[in-house]
Amino acid sequence: MKEEQITDDKDISSNENAEDIYGKKISSTNNPADPATWIINDELRDLITLNGFDQNINADFSNSKRIYNDCTRYFSASFFHRTLLNGEKTRRPWLLYSLSKGRVYCAPCLLFDCSTQFKGRAKIQGRIDTDITLLHEQEISYWRNVLKQVLAAVKYLTSRGLPFRGDDERFGSQHNGNYMMLLELIAQFDTFLAEHINRFGNKGSGSTSYLSKTICDEFIKLRGGKVQDKIIEEIKMAKCYSMIVDSSPDISHVDQLSFIIRYVKEDGVPVERFLQFVQNPEHKSENLVNAIFPRMNHSAST
Repeated sequence: MKEEQITDDKDISSNENAEDIYGKKISSTNNPADPATWIINDELRDLITLNGFDQNINADFSNSKRIYNDCTRYFSASFFHRTLLNGEKTRRPWLLYSLSKGRVYCAPCLLFDCSTQFKGRAKIQGRIDTDITLLHEQEISYWRNVLKQVLAAVKYLTSRGLPFRGDDERFGSQHNGNYMMLLELIAQFDTFLAEHINRFGNKGSGSTSYLSKTICDEFIKLRGGKVQDKIIEEIKMAKCYSMIVDSSPDISHVDQLSFIIRYVKEDGVPVERFLQFVQNPEHKSENLVNAIFPRMNHSAST
């Protein structure tokens, strides 16, 4: 009985004339499934932009092992996704893993040095998922437009020191507070925002709208951090500054310390910057020093 030689058609390195996953002839040194072997030319660019590429998400990542002084690290399939600030997970479609090198690559950067050229070439080649890509880009543009208007509302309310929330946090209510009221006002002159509020405004928790108090609080926190960084930068430039600490009760009659920095800017204008409220540790001088100095040291270190 004649013995037959069986070869694995997936092992491209063993056959110079093997066909790739797209049915085209490729060489053993230019495997579309392994970016480490790519020989960048127009033929490879057309092949990948027309058909896409395999990210090797389900590969064995043992070859990515890297030993450092204090630990050993491996690449993981979880790196093909990232978590946004709002908790949503989104895929990294540009990332791909090399089985031979145990490294990761950015496919558009490797092929074109620019992702815009990658999208343009894909459209020219008549890529089958062009419509899907277009819908994805429209979706991104839609939510960015929503966030821009929400950010504008947050910016102007915080700059005036106005309260945000009301007794009833629902669109259409007369007691929903300044934040929702301002969005409703903008929506009277912006059909885009009006339609968005109509579709997503009162759906409640668990649905994405980017209109909720959670997104609002995130914007306040992010903008507050930027303002604080700017104040710290000005303080470091001024070198000399003084602190003003005074106690005052809040709306619930709980005593708290207002922490204010006074310094002179480079143009000679004296300014006072409120940094934060600090829980009052009692009224003795020693207690005040112990409450303030750790925060000053933290600000100086940042």
